[in-house]
Amino acid sequence: MTRRFSDRNSAPGAVNGSALINVRTNEIVLSNVGRWELREFGLSAATGFFQEATVKETPDLGFNGSQVFSDFVNQNAPAIIAEVPGAAGVVASQFEGAPFMAGSVFNDLVEWSAPGIQNDDARFHASLNTCNGCHGPEVNTSFLQITPRFAGSEATLSAFLTGTTVTDSAGQTRTVNDLARRRDDLTSLVCSGGDAGPSPVTDAGSPLPVADGGPVFVDASPAPGGDASPARP
Repeated sequence: MTRRFSDRNSAPGAVNGSALINVRTNEIVLSNVGRWELREFGLSAATGFFQEATVKETPDLGFNGSQVFSDFVNQNAPAIIAEVPGAAGVVASQFEGAPFMAGSVFNDLVEWSAPGIQNDDARFHASLNTCNGCHGPEVNTSFLQITPRFAGSEATLSAFLTGTTVTDSAGQTRTVNDLARRRDDLTSLVCSGGDAGPSPVTDAGSPLPVADGGPVFVDASPAPGGDASPARP
């Protein structure tokens, strides 16, 4: 499960007086076909209860490999490359006059791609920014960002969080280390008086995008057949 928080003092209209923005789940309980699925829920201002929402930055899975996905990446390449992992705003609910963003997505360890994509950096970041792409081979991650743990033991972090080198579908080598990126972005923000500079954590030799002040995510989903006890960061 992923929880996203805001500053309570900066959100006077927060539902139930909570700093919680949304909850993202990685579950199989709701599946009638035995597949793990990523979902997102937000607190409803009308009812005060959780209400299912779209999974941000993730197109419907049916677009993977399609001309529509290729068009989306080609038309939005600069914004896709500049987006910080975990942020939102590039994938719209509709694209080319039709519904585009997913209501949920299966966690099947896939990469996002399509014939005709002109910029492999944009393809890589578009895949990385999706819910299931970030949980898969695109960043050397196998299903979970933080694995469940037994009492008294330390949870294992994914390679995406702690640092890894990946070779993408075009044969390009990339380095990702999201915890280091967050550390460097936060240090830059705090120590420079609010003017955050680029993170030194690199992707194919270029600085990754700087943080936008967004949340830290905690994934505590049980892996298939694993201990269902929640992980602790």
